Amino acid sequence: MSINRIIGQNIKSDRKGTGLTQEKYAEMVGCSQKSVQHYEVGRVTPSVELLHNIAKKSGKTVDWFLNEHE
Repeated sequence: MSINRIIGQNIKSDRKGTGLTQEKYAEMVGCSQKSVQHYEVGRVTPSVELLHNIAKKSGKTVDWFLNEHE
């Protein structure tokens, strides 16, 4: 599986775990709803800076977002 898909699945999992919509999640992490949508389907990968911010805001590590989970 590509790194885009892994990160995307993990972003989606994190977002759904918080119970937030894509729009509210985007506000929380500092990007647009459209960007969250693109990340979740693996179309694009967030920048390292944004991924770090997502991890910080979610209480997870960047490493968590880079690895596959069951």
